[in-house]
Amino acid sequence: MSYNWTITTDETNNTVSLHLKLKLQEYHVNKPPDPAIKVNMGEALKYLRKKGYKVGRMLQNATVTNRSEQHCRGTWIFELKNNKNTPTPRKKAISSRKAAKTKENTKKEV
Repeated sequence: MSYNWTITTDETNNTVSLHLKLKLQEYHVNKPPDPAIKVNMGEALKYLRKKGYKVGRMLQNATVTNRSEQHCRGTWIFELKNNKNTPTPRKKAISSRKAAKTKENTKKEV
């Protein structure tokens, strides 16, 4: 289903904002109600990736539904990933054998 998404990028904060507003569900007499719609972070991420944005961590989350007036609009804010391919430094994992050996060696030296 297609929604009316609005994308705003902020170069100073290196963020991208995604806004969505849904039409409120209408109830009719003797007719079935409009189908319920619920849009969450997963669909927002899919849309941004489809549009070519590379996003990092989420700064603001929202869940938009057409069931109530309070929740018929929402904004998601994500950090934009840097274009540099700099890997993050990883900590070395200490195996349990190494830890056990160093403990034994320190006990023997004392």
